[in-house]
Amino acid sequence: MGGMGRPTSAAGPTPTRVARMTPPAPAVAPVAGTLVGLTGPVADATSGWPPGPWGPRPRRRTRRPRRSGSAGPTGRTLLGVWAHPDDEALLSAGLMAAHRRRGDRVVVVTATAGEHGTEDPVTWPPARLAACRRAELRASLAALGVDEVHLLDYEDGTCDRQDDAVATMRIAQVMEEVQPELIVTFGPDGVSGHPDHVAVGRWATDAWARTRPSAELWYPTFTPRFHRTWGELNDGIGLWFAQPEPPSTAPADLVWGERLPDDLADLKLAALEAHHSQTGRVIEQVGRTTYREWWRHESFRRADVVALFARSAAVPASAGIRQAA
Repeated sequence: MGGMGRPTSAAGPTPTRVARMTPPAPAVAPVAGTLVGLTGPVADATSGWPPGPWGPRPRRRTRRPRRSGSAGPTGRTLLGVWAHPDDEALLSAGLMAAHRRRGDRVVVVTATAGEHGTEDPVTWPPARLAACRRAELRASLAALGVDEVHLLDYEDGTCDRQDDAVATMRIAQVMEEVQPELIVTFGPDGVSGHPDHVAVGRWATDAWARTRPSAELWYPTFTPRFHRTWGELNDGIGLWFAQPEPPSTAPADLVWGERLPDDLADLKLAALEAHHSQTGRVIEQVGRTTYREWWRHESFRRADVVALFARSAAVPASAGIRQAA
């Protein structure tokens, strides 16, 4: 599934046939603007969406978010740092849409154009697929009201072979420019274990520690219920192709998640459908309703700050990143 699963074809994420499934009923009936089917500190039926340190949001009728431009009335900025076009939609479209609804600024950094994400390189040579996927990325973000994206233009599949110091510095420069209050990126597991994911998450985490440690740092994860419910489809697309132990976090340990309310699920589906070269085939195979239910699950955990600062202290000064005051 783009950067998330096995190498993909330009017509869709995998040649594996996926059986059509009937989406399971939620554990608790949906309530507009609240988390559904969760217990613990993230299940907040009174403060609106999203809960947690960002505070309540007034309830609004469903509508497309405004374009991002500059920080809105709250003055808060969300920065996502990802490896391939579609990573941001799969893992954080709901989060981005929720922040845009609040008037927050949302900025995305994408390390590669995903130009090798095809099983038909004759029809889709790297230059052609790169142009296609960049356009899909912008269309996907536009569906969420986001129009700020930084493309690092590393070659797809080579992030783990890049100069870590240079890549970290480039991301740190973006952080210094946009001054985010919240940063989301891959944790050390890289979600699927993809080497590009692991490298980009490491760069972003080191840049955060050196330049923006006052910001929240969140990593995407999944819950045991997600694995139980969608394990067959996850295995069918090879979601964990490089991950012997898929990430799993108990609901009580989440900082944000897990099941998006209907309006955000609709926006997330639109964002994913915009990545047609990577999602089109699987949506056709399983059906839009099932696909929407499958990927309406979105969860984040806080980074282990103590461990991260211990590691960042070992990063040499030659990394070219100034220490935060």
